[in-house]
Amino acid sequence: MNWMDKLERKLGRYAIPNLSRYFVGAIVLGYLMSLISSTFTDWIEFDVASILHGQIWRLFSWIFMPTTSLDFFGLLFLLCVLMWGSSLESMLGTFRMNVFLWGGVILSDIGGIIIYVITKIVLGSGASVYLSTYYILMSMLLALAICMPEGEVRLYFVLPIKMKWMLVFELLYLAYVVFN
Repeated sequence: MNWMDKLERKLGRYAIPNLSRYFVGAIVLGYLMSLISSTFTDWIEFDVASILHGQIWRLFSWIFMPTTSLDFFGLLFLLCVLMWGSSLESMLGTFRMNVFLWGGVILSDIGGIIIYVITKIVLGSGASVYLSTYYILMSMLLALAICMPEGEVRLYFVLPIKMKWMLVFELLYLAYVVFN
């Protein structure tokens, strides 16, 4: 029995079923709130300097940051995230899906704090990074492609594409984003 199984036996009852739906709901709610109030995103964004001054909610409130606009393609992305989340949860289980998503949130927080500390030491003024759940949600596609590489996705509901080619395309896109 490995450590994840032991952890699941101990904490599995606290796992939130269909957690990816809540993440999508948070994004939609954040987008709607940003339409109502232009300063809403200023209060929920990840800002280490504000966190150090007592605004602890910013460690998790950035989950509500809109990752996309709610146009046709944004809604299509969120619909795909819902399908990826339910497929991945049926393969991994509710507890492991919770570890996957909350682990992404916590590791993003840690990475943002590390970047702030490094830039504070090197540059003298700490740089806060922009965090959103986009890459956490896209990592669900990568995990799904690794779990079932021969699975098929219909791009725009028409063109059949194997998941392994979606994985290659997404990794190339991530490399382009990182190095550009």
